[in-house]
Amino acid sequence: MPPALATLPHLNLRTFPAPDGPGTSLRQVIGRDTSPDLVVKSQQPGRVSLSLAPVPGCPLDLFTPFEVLGGYVAVADFFATEENGWGWVVADL
Repeated sequence: MPPALATLPHLNLRTFPAPDGPGTSLRQVIGRDTSPDLVVKSQQPGRVSLSLAPVPGCPLDLFTPFEVLGGYVAVADFFATEENGWGWVVADL
């Protein structure tokens, strides 16, 4: 039997608009397990490609995938609470 496919952590993009005009002032990739209370509002599957770059303290580029098994963009609600766990900053963009 093949090993189970790991689908966690979920990666969320946190974006703050620029206060003084168009654009953003902060963009971060946040990792966390949103599965305890995730409510998907919409999702769009599609063809994806993946390129990984090293991040200070986390050499992501060493894990370049051989094959992308699937991907989608989802709009969902979840709670970041003590009960459901907090996220962590994976990267500042």
